[in-house]
Amino acid sequence: MLCYSKKKMYMEPRKPDNTVMISIVLTVFNHEKHLARALDSILNQEVDFSFEILVGDDVSNDESASIVLDYASKHPGIIIPIIRESNLGGSKNFTDLFDRCRGKYITFIDGDDFWIDSKKLQTQFDFLENNTDAFAVSHKVRICDSDGNRIGMVPGASFNKDQITFKDVLVGKRFALTATLMRAIDGEVKATLIDLVEAGPRNTGDLTIALFLLDKSAIPILDNEMSVYCFRSIEGDSNYNSTTSLIDRIGNRVTLVGINERFYAGKYNFASMYFRLTVSATRGLIHSKPQDAIELIALIVKLASLFVKSSLSYGYGKNRSRRQVETNR
Repeated sequence: MLCYSKKKMYMEPRKPDNTVMISIVLTVFNHEKHLARALDSILNQEVDFSFEILVGDDVSNDESASIVLDYASKHPGIIIPIIRESNLGGSKNFTDLFDRCRGKYITFIDGDDFWIDSKKLQTQFDFLENNTDAFAVSHKVRICDSDGNRIGMVPGASFNKDQITFKDVLVGKRFALTATLMRAIDGEVKATLIDLVEAGPRNTGDLTIALFLLDKSAIPILDNEMSVYCFRSIEGDSNYNSTTSLIDRIGNRVTLVGINERFYAGKYNFASMYFRLTVSATRGLIHSKPQDAIELIALIVKLASLFVKSSLSYGYGKNRSRRQVETNR
């Protein structure tokens, strides 16, 4: 049974439900202007199976929580509202919702993004049902600015493959986690992913989740453009890109890369990620304010050191593995 009020909400433990095919994780923080659009785009999906929408409002200071509760009252059993009493940050808001999922498959969306194809869920569901070797499936995503103007696409036009791999992401190729449907995981595997996400900065879990999925298998990218990712970077806004400086964004990314590099322990070469972050910091230095220049220079020096260390570490580990194979012959 679900119990809530506008001030307090709690949820009794949820029993597994084999009839729920897809769990949709919807993270919300100050998305009042966009939230109804996101929810409507989910509810308008044309499917022949049942799904649930777990909506976590992370103590928004606008009317987001009220919108969530209003929609939940109109769609009981489909929308599961979780109204936080204290702000967790984007990563822990996500992991808590993820841990509550009961579906055979799981997908993700933020409160300012939305779907533009009413058959998106059915298309991805059918793909995974018919392709058991794929752990997840994604699709092309339109990127728009705050005013709804198209500013790009992910993956970009230069990406001409029908699937993306772990190594592709390491060298700078991108896919949209918000467009991805994955197979559910349980037990120790789920706990490991949750721990990995929560070990990083509080609002930056996407890279960790993406790499975790890609380590399972390459992810097919459907050619259909079925959703919109809103990129907002406006002074005074409340989202991550608007509130976080370039120095902090790069610093958070360095932390994430380090966490994943240690987790995969020489399985992949992360040096190219440090190199690309060095390039980003150098570009930022060109346009930086004088007070930021010293911090950026220190960050560039650190990144250069991490690049060299990562390159040598991966090369040593690879050579050691080769020598071990030769010894065992």
